[in-house]
Amino acid sequence: MTTTVVVMAVGVGCLLWSRRTDPPPSVVESHAIGTPLTEQIVGFWKGVDGAVPDAVVFRPDGSVVPVVGADQLLSPARSDGGTYRVDGDTLVVSHGVLTRAGCDGTFTVRRLAEGWIRLTQVPSGPCTPTDLLPPFTLLRLSPVSRGGLAHPGPPPSSSEPVVTTNPLHGAWVLQGSGLVLVVGRTAAPPPVSFRLDAGGTVDTAPQDQGDLTVTRPGRVVLHSDTSPTTPSCGDTVLGAVEAGSYAFTAQVLADPCHHFAGQATLSWTLVE
Repeated sequence: MTTTVVVMAVGVGCLLWSRRTDPPPSVVESHAIGTPLTEQIVGFWKGVDGAVPDAVVFRPDGSVVPVVGADQLLSPARSDGGTYRVDGDTLVVSHGVLTRAGCDGTFTVRRLAEGWIRLTQVPSGPCTPTDLLPPFTLLRLSPVSRGGLAHPGPPPSSSEPVVTTNPLHGAWVLQGSGLVLVVGRTAAPPPVSFRLDAGGTVDTAPQDQGDLTVTRPGRVVLHSDTSPTTPSCGDTVLGAVEAGSYAFTAQVLADPCHHFAGQATLSWTLVE
């Protein structure tokens, strides 16, 4: 539904992404093996097979953050996670991050496709073989990757026009892209916070952020913040917004910030 790693909550989102742990043959190309892990790791990743964490952000500064709940992406803190480093096809994370208590985090990484990796924990430090996590798979959703694009979206389901921001709370990825939208928890009175980013840094350096409001049934307005260094680019307006359990669709009525590259119809999948 960073270097930053974001961990997603287990539930509908996890079930939605748990259909395939190996990429289809069309995605497995020789260049994936030739692309070093150091050039792939930074970004927003999703677990697709009950991974621990369910979603992760690897940040460019060497910090890694498992994210529990979309609201954590709106107010990140370095203390939420730890640090990581890459040595060839070995990923090392700080003690207690992405591991069970008492285990050092050393993983061998198999690059299945660009943005599609399989991690296997290696015994190290005080960790015994019985303490090791089972192998797990991560997809990089943002920045966009071949792995992220190849994974199937949600099956069709019933949806209804949004009348409050409640159905939009969560972290979403725009199908066919690496654009991530995070919408905060509904508060009284509205609006709620949002962040938009396609570069894998939605938690620390989003391309746009501000307030989101449902102005009438099916109509959503994203008002960009103005800062001393970045003036507001205006109001992004979406119409015919209909949401289901793990997806929502919308029509672009106004895109002054050029988020959607001319797309008229948007389909979003719940990540967290």
